Amino acid sequence: MAKDEAMFVIFGVGGEFFALPIEHIKEVLVRPTVTPVPDPVGAQSGLINLRGRILLCHDLGKILDAKEGARDSMLVGIDGKELCGIQVDSVSEVFSCDPEEIDAAPEDTARKVSLGGTLNWNDKLVFILDFESLMERMGSV
Repeated sequence: MAKDEAMFVIFGVGGEFFALPIEHIKEVLVRPTVTPVPDPVGAQSGLINLRGRILLCHDLGKILDAKEGARDSMLVGIDGKELCGIQVDSVSEVFSCDPEEIDAAPEDTARKVSLGGTLNWNDKLVFILDFESLMERMGSV
């Protein structure tokens, strides 16, 4: 990988593709056991036990108002020292590209999470989510 390449985790939610910068993702879990919480707030989907550490999980589809999906995968996001679970339908790959290949985010988007841009991946449009905006939404949803 060249020093100036941008790296993203590409994943699907509700039939669309999204990406988060790799530096904000600690790991990917497939079909984790999520324990529901009573009276969940907003997009909270439950709790997981990650090697003895309890993480609060959020359904990214609810945050993005996306179509229902399998939510079979989970990204373990890292914000400073805090970890959180982000449920998604599927995780495709880690993708690297030249930062100049990233296009500006569309201005007419009605998304509740800020976009950091878009990119073309396998002839598909991928929306790059702004991680800080996502963390804010997870805290307020």
